[in-house]
Amino acid sequence: MTGRIKLLDNGVSTQPDSDLPAIPYDYDMPTAYDESCGSFGITQFQLPHPQCPLKFVCDLPLIENTPVGQFADCVESQNCNMFVGMTTGVSARSEAALFMHQMIPHHENAINMAKTLSKNGDLDCDEFDEDSADCAMFDITLSIVNGQNFQVQTMRGLLESYGFPETDDCVVAVPPHGVEGDDKTDGTGEPGADDDSRGGGRDLGEKDDGRGGGRDLGEKDGAGGGGTDNICISSTGVYTVRVNLFAGELGTLCLSVLARASSAT
Repeated sequence: MTGRIKLLDNGVSTQPDSDLPAIPYDYDMPTAYDESCGSFGITQFQLPHPQCPLKFVCDLPLIENTPVGQFADCVESQNCNMFVGMTTGVSARSEAALFMHQMIPHHENAINMAKTLSKNGDLDCDEFDEDSADCAMFDITLSIVNGQNFQVQTMRGLLESYGFPETDDCVVAVPPHGVEGDDKTDGTGEPGADDDSRGGGRDLGEKDDGRGGGRDLGEKDGAGGGGTDNICISSTGVYTVRVNLFAGELGTLCLSVLARASSAT
């Protein structure tokens, strides 16, 4: 927040032709999308986004062009903003720093969601009534905005006091989602008649039997030890892969498996 104090002499400004002191920065202005949501800084996080899943609200297509659909759209962007903000490094080598770098975007998301609900939600609390559910909900939004804003500012001050970096963001791309619309379902969200119990119709963890070229992903890779069950998940189903890898290596393997599965379907 910025402000100037104007000095008056008998009601007449002593600096009639100048605005002093100078403000060395421009004000952040909300976009039309931010204004429609009643929050700030979420425009660039509208889905799809390379660092976020395809959706946060699963039934959004069923409520498009409705007030709750517009609210859900804002929530998806806010969640993506938090999702990106909560991928952080540990350059400070401090539990407190990691906590604050994670918690600040978490709090900011709660604040944004509360602002959107109080602005665009169907809460009827023009006159406060402690027995009204809407008023209880409205009171919660105000408490979140006030309390968590205070905590965000406190944590930012603590980061500075400790000498920790203000942010410690790292980029974590979400694996490819596969081809949209290729799920075989019966319209209820459950696997349809064409699916088997694994959802994808094909177990890429089995030995190659002519259905999906390649080697048995369950065999030992020379690193020693038997494979453990892990899964790769795509929009076409869940493919079981028996591997003996660390989690990071599993992620790389999943990408190659899912790419192969996508090209084979």
